Amino acid sequence: MVSVIVPIYNAEKYLNECISSILSQSYKDFELILIDDGSTDKSQNICNEFAKKDLRITVVHQENSGVSAARNNGLKNAKGEFVAFVDSDDYVEKNWLELLVKAITTEEADIAVCGMKIDKQERILSKSSEAKENILLDLQKCGLMYSTFNKLYRRNLIHSDFTDGLKFGEDLLFNLEYFKNIKTIAIVSQALCFYRKDNPMSATANFREDKFKDILYLYKKTHNFCETINDSNIRKKMLRKFNALHVWDYLGNLQRLVESKKNSYRENYKYFKLILSDIDDKKFLKEGFYAFTSFNKKIIAYFAY
Repeated sequence: MVSVIVPIYNAEKYLNECISSILSQSYKDFELILIDDGSTDKSQNICNEFAKKDLRITVVHQENSGVSAARNNGLKNAKGEFVAFVDSDDYVEKNWLELLVKAITTEEADIAVCGMKIDKQERILSKSSEAKENILLDLQKCGLMYSTFNKLYRRNLIHSDFTDGLKFGEDLLFNLEYFKNIKTIAIVSQALCFYRKDNPMSATANFREDKFKDILYLYKKTHNFCETINDSNIRKKMLRKFNALHVWDYLGNLQRLVESKKNSYRENYKYFKLILSDIDDKKFLKEGFYAFTSFNKKIIAYFAY
């Protein structure tokens, strides 16, 4: 059986489509755990109405504690051999579970990973290697490493919770901890998940002052993970990719502050200087700068540094 966990907070606009896509799966042996994280809109009612119609659904209501706490609560209630996650503003294809379960069981793998769709763009990995470290590099390159909803995990191999209090990158850290303890990865070369970028409530959609601290925390954690990679060439490539990602996220958060037009140019300039001077590890921007391949991005990173 698969335990499908959905953390929910004020998602009434998207929730019907999300839950309906899970309930319409061609693979039927699953439980659906809906964790209502203290929603103040109609999300609670939507969850309860669905639970009345389908006995596979368990609804758990908790005080607002964040997405990591909601997922951890879901893991505590999970009973399945396998675990899958779906965000409440996303949805999945009808054969999402069927193909993931087939891949992980047929190949006797520790995790199964499928492709995803972001707007009209598909991210897909065609299986080209059986070596774990090569697959990890490929997943990183095509952007399939970072999320949880395109993966099927073995519950008995989950030894770490989602990092509570972290509001950005919690999926990536959960995946990295899981990848450390496994040996085999099964790939489904189809885009079976739909990621919604147009949600204004998304953690990546708006400026957040606390995001700077989260990014620097991720920077250290990804460096620690890369130290576990035995192949020095792969380790170097993964480090450069992570560095570029973190720096670009950092600069992107600054850009969203400018776009919000809350402050004057002078106020933003002073704030930028203060934020950038707060970085203890001076290699952070320098390493990310050299990892950029785009000349324009290098120019932006140069002036920020």
